[in-house]
Order: sequence, then structure tokens, then C-alpha cells
Amino acid sequence: MHRQFPARPLRHCVVKLLLAGFALAAAGCDLVGPKLNDYGVSGAAVELSSVPFFSQDDYQCAPAALATVLAARQVPVKLDELIRQVSVAGRTGSLQAEVVAATRSYGLVPYVLHSPHLDLDVVHEVQAGNAVMVLQNRGFSFAARWHFAVVAGVDPQNNTLILRSGTQARETLSYGAFISAWRDGGNWAMVAMKPEQLPATVDAENWLTAVAPFEQLGKADVAERAYAAATQRWPDNALAWEALANARHAQNNFVGSSQALTTALQLSPQNTVARNNLAYVLLERNCADQAEGQIAQAIAAETDPKKVEIFQRTRRQIMLHDGPSVVCPGL
Repeated sequence: MHRQFPARPLRHCVVKLLLAGFALAAAGCDLVGPKLNDYGVSGAAVELSSVPFFSQDDYQCAPAALATVLAARQVPVKLDELIRQVSVAGRTGSLQAEVVAATRSYGLVPYVLHSPHLDLDVVHEVQAGNAVMVLQNRGFSFAARWHFAVVAGVDPQNNTLILRSGTQARETLSYGAFISAWRDGGNWAMVAMKPEQLPATVDAENWLTAVAPFEQLGKADVAERAYAAATQRWPDNALAWEALANARHAQNNFVGSSQALTTALQLSPQNTVARNNLAYVLLERNCADQAEGQIAQAIAAETDPKKVEIFQRTRRQIMLHDGPSVVCPGL
């Protein structure tokens, strides 16, 4: 379920005025470039005035842009601290992976946009009230100047986007100029979401992928909130219920874990791993007879010898149960 993010070393963060060539390109895109209206984007102009601004000094564009999206979620941030977290030793720039990791350290879900219509996803996220951190190349293909900025507004009628960028609190770019600079930056874009708040353009697989590392970080409570939001959005997604069960189990919530696993198995009865996990949790609840019934089903249905071996270990633990077996309701 884990997805590797591309590791691109960022060699420079632009903090000066745009190069003349880029400025000319921006002007030209107004005349002949793509139009938001042509892609069905309409409506009134949206500007997220509550999104703060952190001016970017040399080589601080990633920390400043990240501080912007974190503070937009009312997360107290200190730029000096973010500079230490995000800056890469030995480089005068930052990597996207460090941005993602730093976002998680503040308890927010770093959701990297993945759809085939990334440019429209950026627009739709802003229209939904979510500031979007993006990576741009403000130079040329042969002389890249990497730059992080935050998209905080969109005006479909004027075909423009508004960015917190560099030393400009309100930079206006034509849609074509934005697409050109962003494409050269690899189309990387991220929103920082509260665990219970899903992005406007979210899909289940990528949300679960973005949340999973919280479990390894020992933040099962954050993972549980995010997985619970997923089960509300996609109630028929068995994997979301299974992930919710894992997060609850990590917090010793065995009743909640078994309830989530039961739902996952109702949606996907052939999921032998979930059935093994349910047997284990039932044993922890002293429901040994029901645990034996679940593990027997898992072993009978599984053909992978490695999994069968794991399931047999669970069965041996169940057989060692000492004391009366209670009945767990709801199964």
C-alpha cells in the first residue's frame, strides 16, 4: 500500500523576480494558452484569504510554503523549526519526501495529488477551500530554478491563479504560465489535510496510502481518525475497514477492532488475512470458541502455504487459551 514518492533534489528556490523570459511566456499564455473555461471550470473567483504568507529567503522556499499550508490548518508553526526539518543536509534546497514527512510530524495527512487531471485537481482543491503546495521550475528546461509555492486562489473568468510565492504574498499567474512552470517541476502538488477531512479530489487507494505511515510513526490515533473518515466516504471499501481495525488494535481497542474486521469480512468474505486477524482479536477478548471458528475458516480457504503457517500459529495460540470462553456479540 506504500507508494514511493519521487526524490528530486531541489537545487535552487527562486526568491527574486521572475526571469524576463518567464514573464513573457506568462503574458503569451494569456493570449494563446489553455483556458480554464475550456475545461469546464467555471464559477466565481475564489481566493483563500485566510491562507497566511511566509516570505521566502534564499533556499527557504519549501519550509515557507509548508508553513503556509500548515498554518492554513491552524497548526502553530515556527519557520526556523521547519527549516531544520525540511532542509536536506549538504544541499541548498529540499526534497518532496522531507516535505511529506514534516507534514506528518504535525499530525496532518500529506495527500499528494495523483489523478490524470492534476492541473484541474489543483483548481478544484482551491475551489473547495484547500490551499495546494506545488513545485515549479521558474527557470528553463536547460537551467532549472526549482521553487515551491502555494496556490491560494483561482479566477476562472480571468483565467488566473493566485499564489503565495517567494516574496510575493499575492502573485497572479495565467493558467498557461502556471501549467508550464508546474509541468517542468514534475506536476508535484500536495494538500495538508486534517485526518478527518478528505481532499476534494481524493480517491480511496491514495488516501489509505497517505495515512498508513502514521501507524509506523506510533500515531495510531491520527491513523484511526483518517481511516474512520475513509469508511464514512467509502463504506463499501473493505480495505478501509481493515486499516481502521489495525489502528484501533494498536490502541488496544479490541472491541472496535473486531467490529471493523467483521464489517471488512462482510464486504470481502474471502479475505483470509482479515479473518485470521479477527480470530486473534477475538482471542484477546477471551472469545476463544468464536476465534477457533474464524481461524478454521481462514485455514480452509487459504492456499498460500506461508499464510497457512501463520494461521496455524494463531490456531495454536487459541488452543492454549486457559479459562472459560465468553461470547462476543455482533458476529
